[in-house]
Amino acid sequence: MNNKFIRALLFFVVLTALVPFSRAASATQEEPATDNAAKTPSAEAFQWDAGGNSLKLAGFVNFDMYGLSRGDSEFGTGAISERGLASYFRRVNLIAYGKIYDWGYFLDYGLASRGDTPRNGIIWAWLSHDVGAGEIFIGQHWSYGSLEEPVGGPHTLFLERNFLSTNGLMGLYNDGQGLFYQRSREYGAGDNNMFVGAAAYGLNNALIAGAPKPGYGLNAAAAWAPLVTARNWYQGGAAVTYNKGLGDTTLNAVSISYAGFEQPNMIVANYSGATGDGGPSVVMGNAHLSASIGSLFLSGEYALARFQQDGRADSDVQAFSVQGGYWLTGEVTPFDRRNATYGTPRPLHSSGAVQLALAFQQLRNLDVDADSPGAGNCFPAATLASFDASAIDECKIDQYRAAVNYWYNPKIRFTGQFTKAIADLGRAGKDDAFITEVRAQWMF
Repeated sequence: MNNKFIRALLFFVVLTALVPFSRAASATQEEPATDNAAKTPSAEAFQWDAGGNSLKLAGFVNFDMYGLSRGDSEFGTGAISERGLASYFRRVNLIAYGKIYDWGYFLDYGLASRGDTPRNGIIWAWLSHDVGAGEIFIGQHWSYGSLEEPVGGPHTLFLERNFLSTNGLMGLYNDGQGLFYQRSREYGAGDNNMFVGAAAYGLNNALIAGAPKPGYGLNAAAAWAPLVTARNWYQGGAAVTYNKGLGDTTLNAVSISYAGFEQPNMIVANYSGATGDGGPSVVMGNAHLSASIGSLFLSGEYALARFQQDGRADSDVQAFSVQGGYWLTGEVTPFDRRNATYGTPRPLHSSGAVQLALAFQQLRNLDVDADSPGAGNCFPAATLASFDASAIDECKIDQYRAAVNYWYNPKIRFTGQFTKAIADLGRAGKDDAFITEVRAQWMF
């Protein structure tokens, strides 16, 4: 067995052994499974109310340590290299929200100090208002294209979202600004919980080349949770998304960081330098299932995206993710009814809550195969000195993740995560990466 893999396993054994926890066999969840809004802070650092108007301030800090070691890389020599364990601020976010003249408002501003951290500045910013049985949002809001997208950064099961989110196939969407609608209140009788969401927005993303990077997108989703109780729930949902660049724009690249937040990256669809009058377009369908059965949480997602650009062949890219988490201390992963996703429970014990999590995900360009080597616009992002692009007859990323989450209290979380990733380009070679990450998180 690889020595680096053994060291990683020892890391998790030691981390788990050092975390103090106790489990009462009769312990039960103190709040129902629906009492968690993934994007709304659970407590505020400052609160002001006057005459129906309000202001609440909150935020969170992610301090990470990251180490990358390599297995047998066949991508040749070049820019990809090992990294020692380095530390940095992954996210430092300030959040202001409340009501003014019957309109809700929300502002999430990123202050992360690391220069290559994405999405510094305004992350989310909108005004909201009830409309009938639903709610509208005007501004910069997340899309409804995947299960994990609405989950607040501090509450994701792993340190980064999966390949089906804006970390992957939905990356073209980042910072969409427009009109969003969602209805997530109880629909029908009993525990029949129906969610519907729809959005129309403009694109403002560096993945689209050309000034001023014009484009638009449409998105719709529906989810249904036929059972929601304090200790058990399950739901299924689906979404469709269409993004279109206008004029002479081109799709620079869809780049996937397969080794955690840091590089190395692999390009899975690229149309840089394409010719033609039409801009790029992406059509993506997504389906997901999730469930909480006592202390066990499970979820699975599948997505298929077609990338198109005049003058280039289409690229069909599929991705799927399966993940699960188990609370050793007896908690239950809550259902976030408002956003049709999962949240984080409050610890049942004064010693905190411990969760073990495992996941596998895969992303693949279906147009790259042995019959069409070098096609499909797939290649490593790094410039490699001895790499033969004409030999690419596969375009696939497999990623395995294991994590230990320790919630000292509802505001403080520590996570240790190990990731093994394999970037497979067929006859052009494979690249193995082993990543060790540790995070300290504080919400206020």
